[in-house]
Formats: sequence, C-alpha cells, structure tokens
Amino acid sequence: MSTEEPKTSKELLPKYTYYYGMSREEVRELGKWSVKYYFRQRISLGKKLLRKLLEKSFMEQDTARINDVAKAIKFNQELLYELDDK
Repeated sequence: MSTEEPKTSKELLPKYTYYYGMSREEVRELGKWSVKYYFRQRISLGKKLLRKLLEKSFMEQDTARINDVAKAIKFNQELLYELDDK
C-alpha cells in the first residue's frame, strides 16, 4: 500500500502546458516571435486555456490550476504594460 499522494496537474504537466496549454512544438516557435508578440500570445493562450478550464462543472474544476493560470495572465499583462510604457 502506497502512502504517496497522487500528483497534481502542476506536477505532471510541463510549465508551458500547465500555464498556457501549449505543446512542445508551439514552444519551439516562441524563438521566432518578438518580445511583445510573445507576451500577447501568452496572454491570449492563457485566456483560452482559462475558458476551457472553467467550462467544467464547479466540482470538476482544477481550482489551483485556474488560479495559477489567472496569475500567469496577470503577470504577462504587467510585463507587456512595462514594455508598452517605455
């Protein structure tokens, strides 16, 4: 009998998938993007993932991931704002 707790999606998924729903191939494309486009894409992908996560019934929602994705979106918005502010 194992006493090990089941792993969460945050532990199982790569960060680019957990926060943005991106595949490895999409991450490889990041190097081709300008910095501003990069942050805009991360915000857009984060919002898309957030909508998908919120489609589930309340009891099935991964609230920890939803909160993390929302924080990642806010973080990227702040970085983009700093770039646009200059």
